[in-house]
Amino acid sequence: MMSETLTSLVEKSAPAADIGTHLDGLPAHERVKEVLALPAKLQKPLFQAVKGQFSATIDDFIGVDEQTVIYELKNILPVFN
Repeated sequence: MMSETLTSLVEKSAPAADIGTHLDGLPAHERVKEVLALPAKLQKPLFQAVKGQFSATIDDFIGVDEQTVIYELKNILPVFN
């Protein structure tokens, strides 16, 4: 049986909780690898699947000590991809 990936979960419209559990269970380097491997066409369905499921504040992005934090992400704009 093939193991689940972020891409396969989004393709089958998995619930946000399943996507979160999957990503939370991965080591950081594997999580980054799967996020970067997500095809651009699946970003909108991913965002729709998790819309309203999680809340984020500025503190989630900037720690209390205001140190620089580097985030791994994928820009889907063709000029920057």
